[in-house]
Amino acid sequence: MFEGWGVGLAVAEMLPAHPGSSGRPTRLSEALPVRGRSPEGKAYELRRVQQLKSAIAAYEADLIAGLAADRPATADLRSGTPGAAAEGWCTPDAADLARLGGVSEFFPDELAQVLHCSRAQATTTATHALTLVHLLPATWATLADGRIDWPRARGLAQQLGPSAEEVAPGVLAAVEAVVLSRAMELSVTGLRALAERELARLDPLAAAHRRRRAAKAADVRLRPAPDGMAELSVFLPAPAAAAVYETADRYARLEKEAGSPEPIGVLRARVLVALVLRPWDTSRPPVTAHLTVLAPLPVLANSVGVGAVDGRPITARDLRELLEQLDALCPGGLQAPTGGSMLLALTDPGTGRLRATVTRRELETLVRRGCPTHPGPDSDCACAVLGEPEAPDRYSPTRAQRRFLRARDHRCRMPGCSSRAGWVDLDHVVPHSDGGETSCDNLCCLCRRHHRLKTHVPGWTFVMDDDGVLTVTTPSGVTRVTRPPGSDWNLDPTPEPRDLVVDPPPF
Repeated sequence: MFEGWGVGLAVAEMLPAHPGSSGRPTRLSEALPVRGRSPEGKAYELRRVQQLKSAIAAYEADLIAGLAADRPATADLRSGTPGAAAEGWCTPDAADLARLGGVSEFFPDELAQVLHCSRAQATTTATHALTLVHLLPATWATLADGRIDWPRARGLAQQLGPSAEEVAPGVLAAVEAVVLSRAMELSVTGLRALAERELARLDPLAAAHRRRRAAKAADVRLRPAPDGMAELSVFLPAPAAAAVYETADRYARLEKEAGSPEPIGVLRARVLVALVLRPWDTSRPPVTAHLTVLAPLPVLANSVGVGAVDGRPITARDLRELLEQLDALCPGGLQAPTGGSMLLALTDPGTGRLRATVTRRELETLVRRGCPTHPGPDSDCACAVLGEPEAPDRYSPTRAQRRFLRARDHRCRMPGCSSRAGWVDLDHVVPHSDGGETSCDNLCCLCRRHHRLKTHVPGWTFVMDDDGVLTVTTPSGVTRVTRPPGSDWNLDPTPEPRDLVVDPPPF
């Protein structure tokens, strides 16, 4: 042996792959079996895993920062030019990214496809990564060395990152020096509180600027929850939030004192809904609803397999049977909600593919008229009387196409985007200027942000096949596929706050 050198030897039992699991990689629990380890050994291994997770988190942050450097904001369109982002719609997270190294506004969209997550999550992840790499290098180094875990590093990024613009030079480094020495002694909440106190002590004048900036991030968010519930969150300045809660709580307790058996939480929620919606206020127009009915076409006795069903024409007989079924659902037949509208989406029972859309009134008219070629109320001919809207010989799609595409796509077709169809544009997948037809096979719903990305950001490719399957490839070569929701039997009735916006030339 040479002086200053040593040899370490680790021995682990290596087990063969589980029988019948050929083709999959060996799992860590198979290569490093848990059984046989003492309680002390298991605890030691868990601590080692935490160190590895910290190192991986730091490496991921470095990778994200490196990819962000490849997507500079200098490539974005300047404000005021066609296709540029509208002022006032930039989220605080997007503004943070723009400050952290001049990153393109569309970088989170690419990162979302790489990480296979939503754009909102990708934006948050990118903000934390860039904050650690560019603003908190000591925290990043401590994380990379496994001396602090990811929740605490992320907590410091959340607490100190938004303060970077307001504090004097060197203040963040001084705060890091204090809090990192005690990082693993404190909870994440305690660590953030310590960082806030140190920041206020070292630069008290910046506190007011941070409060004003935080107030600009006020927002209302809605997140779906299981069992038909949803979570409505309101981010407000503390005094306003406390006043809202106190008001809801006070009215709820009055209900409780009056003898209501409902839990106090249910009463608070009911009071808040009443105060916001104000059902007693008749001066405002009523809220209307749009009902979309999923109506699979019946499978005829002589149909064989999905292939025979898919592509079979929609005949007068099909529509008569559909109308009879609607009339059998309730007295007077299924009708649109009061003040609202109803659309029947006719789908293929084998594939779920949307075949046609029709209103109740149009359905009744088609049933009365029957087949023009073979008239008669009992005609059972196989002629098509309804189908996918025809493509016009022009740039703008027809109203029937807008209705059909809204029912087919339900929302923005960008993978991971949840913008509803009532707030999206109709986009030519192959641009009209490049010979793309104004057909349902070449039109899809994209929200305004992803419409701008597809049109103006180089390196992205969008391809859609005849079944409406959209394939999106990022500039870094990651490919994601999104299918029309109807093909998964996932019809989601979409409100119609406004008409679909047709993409203006030269899109």
